[in-house]
Amino acid sequence: MVVDAGSVDLQGKRFPIAPTGSFRSAEDIADLVIRPSLIDSLQSEQTRRGINSGANLIRVGDIGRVRSGYRDPPAQLMFVNSRTPSGETLVGLPAIGISITNVPGANVVEVGQRIREKLDEIAPFFPIGVDMHVVHWQGAVVDEAVRGFLISFAQALGIVLVVLAIAMGWRMDVIVGSALIVTVLGTFIVMSILDIDLHRISLGALVIALGMMVDNSIVVAEGAVVRMQEGKSRIQAAVEAATKPAFPLLAATIIAVMAFFPISGSPESTGEYCVALFQVVGISLLISWVVSLTLTPVQCVDLLKASKAEAGADPYGGRFYTKFRGLVTGAIRFRVMTLSSMGGLLAMGIVGFGFVDELFFPASSMNKFMVDYFAPEGTRIQDVQTDLRKLEEKLMEDERVENVTAFIGSGPPRFYLPVEPEESNQAYGQLIVNVRDFREIPDLFAELDPWVDSEFPDALVPLRQYGVGPGNTWKFEIRLSGPAVADPAVLRDEAQKFVDILKANPITDVARTNWMQRIQKVVPEYNTERGRWSAVTREDIAKATKRAYDGRQVGLFRLRDDQIPILLRYEEEERINLSGMPLLQVQPSFATSAVPLAQVTDTVDTD
Repeated sequence: MVVDAGSVDLQGKRFPIAPTGSFRSAEDIADLVIRPSLIDSLQSEQTRRGINSGANLIRVGDIGRVRSGYRDPPAQLMFVNSRTPSGETLVGLPAIGISITNVPGANVVEVGQRIREKLDEIAPFFPIGVDMHVVHWQGAVVDEAVRGFLISFAQALGIVLVVLAIAMGWRMDVIVGSALIVTVLGTFIVMSILDIDLHRISLGALVIALGMMVDNSIVVAEGAVVRMQEGKSRIQAAVEAATKPAFPLLAATIIAVMAFFPISGSPESTGEYCVALFQVVGISLLISWVVSLTLTPVQCVDLLKASKAEAGADPYGGRFYTKFRGLVTGAIRFRVMTLSSMGGLLAMGIVGFGFVDELFFPASSMNKFMVDYFAPEGTRIQDVQTDLRKLEEKLMEDERVENVTAFIGSGPPRFYLPVEPEESNQAYGQLIVNVRDFREIPDLFAELDPWVDSEFPDALVPLRQYGVGPGNTWKFEIRLSGPAVADPAVLRDEAQKFVDILKANPITDVARTNWMQRIQKVVPEYNTERGRWSAVTREDIAKATKRAYDGRQVGLFRLRDDQIPILLRYEEEERINLSGMPLLQVQPSFATSAVPLAQVTDTVDTD
């Protein structure tokens, strides 16, 4: 134990006093001399006879075994399964997980690169047999997402420019394309000012808005062309094309922006997660409106011109517009048929929409998936470890699997925002499986599901793929509540009816209640009368059972910067033998003689 022995002044300096005798190892604790307490000495037969009870020294090691070890049972366990470069499969390697998070605003790709450099620097100093394995490297995922966005953006930009060049000519293509590029660059500047980071949602918003960014510039440029064909000068045509539709274009832009507001305005996690979608779309479309009224008219003056043949001609007198006018005229003449046809097409669209999967966030393209393992409540963490070891070996037999990481007793650190780890639970475990190609995950699920059902019939083992947006383990939930005086057993029975209905449905994969199963407990029936005669209280019984099975903390052992608890408990052979519990010795307070537990209890049963 750490003691404060004061200090002493000597030769102008102050020296702390540090008596020796503190524990330095488990052997020091075994050598500790113990002596009877004052009450033991007063009640001892040897003391009454005048014999010196301190003549024979008794040490801790004389009456027990002292050893250092890990917490038993462990609260959490972690194991790594991987393949060596030579192809050898390693299963069940004990591991320590390290989760490193960047500070807000830091570039996670750069953080990942620096961490990788530091790990490569310290790896040669690891002891033999200690190695590093990556479960999830966020920097690589973000870097891949950004590269994917740049490719998608380039493809979308190329498509827009090609379509414009074919439909409207190269001059219009230059005007609209340059307006598009300026809009995107301006969006990046405003995002930087407002501290909106580049991530999956903000980059995706730019791709979504890309097709709408060109609308305002196309309207202005097309209006300038029409006015030039009517015989107006280029400057007058450009000014009118920008000023006359300015406010209608602003209204249309605001309407388009507000279409995305319900996503960010949602009070659920979707709103928090997707707020950047609304922000970036709004910024980009408003900037596109400003660009269409400033840059686009200037470009129209410099690049657009009407040929002499087109000057003064009807811009809508061409063959295409003539046929289109005839089609519109016919539709108006036979308006009953037209409206009926449109109504029928609308009804067909509504019916057809029912066959379209409704999915706001698709599955992620990350090459990993999760396996949750919910054993029956009360299952020991060691048994959960044994069951998961079978599943780990099964997965590592598949060449499509690169490595498997097991977390037992709780979920992993939260390394991916949409997934919230499960709370600590001895009967729970989770596997994070890295595969070579994310497109192989559905096939793996189809093969694993029947095997899991046959191997672990008493456990719930949902297989989950990571999603792009907020995702829950359970697709939907039903909350059942009763009055304050409701019997928990009745609530449990009613909830089970819901579970039975769901399990009877073939589309249900896994269903459960959050109360899970009831667990058994050992109940010593305390006899008040015999307890009073023996001076044994319920607290005395609790101290005895706690000391025997879980162990009671009797001190602290300081190991460098750590303080390790010293536990007193029975040997393992006695702890696992519940038949000996009635013979457990219970010592009353202020007494030296102990009584067996059976003497102060009626029965020792389970409930």
